[in-house]
Amino acid sequence: MEEGALQDREVLDLIQKYNVLLRSQVYAYFSQERAVGRALKRLEKDNRIGSSPVTKMVYLNENSYAARDKGTLQAFWVLISLMKKRPVSEHFLADRDEYPVRIIFVSGEELFDILYIGLNDVKLVNSVFQRKCRDSCSHIIAVPDFAVIEKVSLPAIGYCLVKGDGEIEYYTKS
Repeated sequence: MEEGALQDREVLDLIQKYNVLLRSQVYAYFSQERAVGRALKRLEKDNRIGSSPVTKMVYLNENSYAARDKGTLQAFWVLISLMKKRPVSEHFLADRDEYPVRIIFVSGEELFDILYIGLNDVKLVNSVFQRKCRDSCSHIIAVPDFAVIEKVSLPAIGYCLVKGDGEIEYYTKS
């Protein structure tokens, strides 16, 4: 298989796994700007993915684009950040019934999940998620605003504030 086709496959696999991503996330994930750009162009030309110049997103199909989830996009930024700090052997999109968990990943022998808790979700998440919280999994909680951290009453190994450009600030709660 030629190198370009392999890159196309990897990029397509990532988009299929998460359904919708920001273009900048795909570039950050692979960190091979020219190769990723060429792969995205080929995949779009072959109608294997779609893209929106307005939102700067790439997506699997129109239905997945219409159902895009801000929390998953924010959690993916956290995953990219964590991949720079520790080896991640596997990662995948959580099922909808695992809400507010967005992404699950494995690092070494440990299982982690990345939750996203929006400003209006705190009360619901505090009551619902505590009942189904897995002790075997370490929780990383992403939030859109620092004030949310104080309101969350879930066990977490860390909290992070996700800024619009993918910058992550990590916090712990004492």
